[in-house]
Amino acid sequence: MELTNAQLKLLYQSVIKQLAHPDPVGYIARALLETGGDPMYYGADDRVGFMPIDPWVAVEQTGISNMTDLNDNVMATVMVDKINFKKYGSIDSMIRAFQFGENEANNDQSVKINAFIKSVNDTRSSVLEIVEPRMATLKDVITILEQSIKSSEPKPIVTRFVKQVLEGV
Repeated sequence: MELTNAQLKLLYQSVIKQLAHPDPVGYIARALLETGGDPMYYGADDRVGFMPIDPWVAVEQTGISNMTDLNDNVMATVMVDKINFKKYGSIDSMIRAFQFGENEANNDQSVKINAFIKSVNDTRSSVLEIVEPRMATLKDVITILEQSIKSSEPKPIVTRFVKQVLEGV
């Protein structure tokens, strides 16, 4: 079962941001890249959960053990990310340490690791549209109004007035 966009948004706003993750959008991007949003994910490398982690690593670093429980997984993996961010001082190093092991935290030469970080960065904008959709701009509103003018019964006084108000005329 993959989490829906509404569930991802709720998880992001109510849990990940509230736990003060240093890179909440990147966190969701990494989880989606790894698991497609499946909280019951099992990887070939013994990593499990929504944000795949080796359960032994989670227990060792956080004391939390049930990585297939969404709540426990998110709590543990956010804690591990925060530990790594504090320890290594950058988002990229935090990602390297979490995804590839602490020995790789400062390895900015690996093609594989850099490709993963690039994928995370490329995915950020689509994740941002899910978790924090942008507000309509003035141009969006005017376009919608113009389309409604063309497609429906004319209401010239009202639409001209609304358009003037929105344009500040």
